[in-house]
Amino acid sequence: MTFKFTPTSFNGNFGVTFNVKGTNNRLGSAVVAFDAVNSTVACYNNVSNVIRYGNALASVPFAYQIGKEYTVNMIIEEELITIYLDNSVALTARLPGIENKNFGFYSNGVEVMFKEMNFYV
Repeated sequence: MTFKFTPTSFNGNFGVTFNVKGTNNRLGSAVVAFDAVNSTVACYNNVSNVIRYGNALASVPFAYQIGKEYTVNMIIEEELITIYLDNSVALTARLPGIENKNFGFYSNGVEVMFKEMNFYV
């Protein structure tokens, strides 16, 4: 999957959530978070709600800029996810259950525009 995003505020985090079970306004059990406040990209697999992500499985530093467009490439192979952010940051983690293909984009206190989403199988 590839997509682009442009953050216009830095009051929280945003990203992709996996294992989404419906329209209950909750995150799925696994999250790839682009965290502008803490300047990181992180993967979580013990998410209980929008403010409790649990401990990060993996995290790398990344300095975001308001108004800048970023490109994301995500490669999912069974339970492994590899994330490339703007061809400068790479992160790999094991997220059990993400192969069920239920996912969504989310924003938690950040104004962000997602665009140019492409999916490959």
